[in-house]
Amino acid sequence: MTLIAGVDEAGRGPLVGSVVAAVVV
Repeated sequence: MTLIAGVDEAGRGPLVGSVVAAVVV
């Protein structure tokens, strides 16, 4: 999950990555 969040953050943007991380947590 962490890897996916990192890729999402790097690929789309910090905001999207933060949202995904929040959902995962």
